[in-house]
Amino acid sequence: LQNAYNAASDILGRIRDLFPFSPAKEGPFSGRGWTLFSGMSLAEGFADGMTRGAGLVRSAAERMAAIAAASVPTVTPAPVLPPAVPRTVQLAGQSPITTQPGKWLHIENFYAAANQSPDDIAERLYLLSIARGY
Repeated sequence: LQNAYNAASDILGRIRDLFPFSPAKEGPFSGRGWTLFSGMSLAEGFADGMTRGAGLVRSAAERMAAIAAASVPTVTPAPVLPPAVPRTVQLAGQSPITTQPGKWLHIENFYAAANQSPDDIAERLYLLSIARGY
């Protein structure tokens, strides 16, 4: 009976020695420097798998880009406006004023009265720009 036990133990021990413990007793992960060699083996395997799968990644990325592009609406560019030209305006009871094209005016705060029409607001903004030299 002891001989059968020893034989079974020997067989199982040999099979166990093939698995990567710290370190494996046999095979590519066995012996001195096993972490270095097992790490290198894993890195080589991962690198090989990644290289072989590069085409799959590329085609998946192209499909995703096509899907994303299809969902973005087409943007129509704004029309190009003709260059601004000076023009003279005269508001009721005012002296004629010639505009100076190409200048910008920044107005930080503007408060319109509740009863003002859009035309009244535009006129008031225009007069403010004239008063500031624009």
